[in-house]
Amino acid sequence: MADDSRDLTSGSVRSRLFQLAGPMTLGIAAVMAVPLADSYFRGQLGTGPLAALSPR
Repeated sequence: MADDSRDLTSGSVRSRLFQLAGPMTLGIAAVMAVPLADSYFRGQLGTGPLAALSPR
């Protein structure tokens, strides 16, 4: 095959796993960063607006 980088059936298993896990790791980190950013901006609110966001 001319383009060996797209063929997942050849080459070392370790390198193929890193090729697949790299983008997944970045995606998971991005999903985890959203609540952290949300918590930061909610922390900038005062006590009144923060109390309005609470469930009770």
